[in-house]
Formats: sequence, structure tokens, C-alpha cells
Amino acid sequence: MFAGAFVDKVKKNEFFGDFFTEKSVTQFKKYLITGFTYLGIEWASFVLLSEVIRLDDRIANVIVYYILIFWIVFLASKFWSFQSKSNTGTQLFYYMLLFIFNLTVGNIGIWYVLTRIIKIPGPIAKPMLQGVLTSWNFIVYKKVIYKT
Repeated sequence: MFAGAFVDKVKKNEFFGDFFTEKSVTQFKKYLITGFTYLGIEWASFVLLSEVIRLDDRIANVIVYYILIFWIVFLASKFWSFQSKSNTGTQLFYYMLLFIFNLTVGNIGIWYVLTRIIKIPGPIAKPMLQGVLTSWNFIVYKKVIYKT
């Protein structure tokens, strides 16, 4: 009973209410498909650079995320997941701000905690980190960057 009342309140909330529409559910499904696709590409590229080529795992992580994933995620999210027709330049600016935040807080800060403090191996820590980034990115994409 409490859960039902809570969900009803969330649906009526100005900020979170539109997450429960059919359009939002479709966007979220596409976002997850995009996310799993780029996660596979990112993970394979990371393993190639860190385990096969033997780059330091921090350097490999930043290279893969900064060069490859930046453009894949921006374009797939804009045109497929959120089907946004808004100003690409403005969206790219906000996306870069989020990207820098993800790079510093996620790929440097959280990565350090997972691999250096908790001592989780890089190939296992990588999908864990992506789970954290994916969660907060959907909200920022929907509400700020690709709002439609």
C-alpha cells in the first residue's frame, strides 16, 4: 500500500512525473540498448589497450572514454534514444560539461576508489563504473541535454 502511494506521488511530481510516460519508457529502453552497445565497445577497447597493448589502466580508461565513447554516445543518444531535433551546438556544450564531470568524478575518482582502494581488477571494475555513470546520465540527458 505504501509503495503504491509513493509511486502515485512520484508520477504527479513535476520533475519525475514524465519518466512514467510511454515516450519516456521507450527512450529509456533505447538508452539502455545504446548503453549496453557502447559498454561492450568500451570494455573491449579497454581490455585491448590495458591487457594486450599493456597501457596503464588509468590511461587506457581515459583514452577509450574520451576519444571513442564521447562521439558514439552523443550521436546515438541525440538521434536514436531521444530523437532530439533541438540545437546540436547547445546540446554538445552541455554534453561536454557532463562528459567532463563523468571523466573527473567517475573515470578518475570512482575508478580510483574501485581499483586502488577496494582493489577490484580493471576488467571487473569497468562495468561497475558504467552502471553508476549510466544511472545519473539518463536523468541529465532527459531533463537537460536532450529535453524534448
